[in-house]
Amino acid sequence: MDNDLKILIGVTGTIGAINLPIYLSYIRKKINCSLDIILTKNAKKFISPLALMSTCDHVYDDLFQFQGLKVPHVNLVVNITKFLIIPCSANFLYKIGNGVGDDLLSCCVLNYDKTIYIAPNMNNTMWNKQSVQRNVNKIKKDGHVLLNVSDNGFKAANRTFEHTEAALPQPDELFERVFDL
Repeated sequence: MDNDLKILIGVTGTIGAINLPIYLSYIRKKINCSLDIILTKNAKKFISPLALMSTCDHVYDDLFQFQGLKVPHVNLVVNITKFLIIPCSANFLYKIGNGVGDDLLSCCVLNYDKTIYIAPNMNNTMWNKQSVQRNVNKIKKDGHVLLNVSDNGFKAANRTFEHTEAALPQPDELFERVFDL
């Protein structure tokens, strides 16, 4: 793969956000690409933009701060090779499934007309809610790909680990599924 690859990663407010530097480092190790990050307001409660600066090119977090871009929710998705949302909360699944555009990441989703790769991250109780599954089905119908774990995934919950279908895949599994290697 060459350096013409442009990857955009959206990060939402789930505990999985603390692992993002591991995923970014893995992607950087595997391919030469430009790598931009969009943090939601809730994502910043789990990880600081400063914690990501060494593993990406730019971190964006505000719909109305242009950081050198005119109309960032439009220009961030122009000519990108892959668009990922990792981790993705139940709240953000709702936004994607229902066309909500109330922050930079959700507006970028609305301005992108290709497949988005989404890695949900929540416990089984949330994941199995009918309302969440309705949104998942809408998202799949819209042509997006959910990157649930392929086998036993575990998520931290109340100082223990529980099995969940909405655990983040390991970096190598995520990479292979997104980049079809």
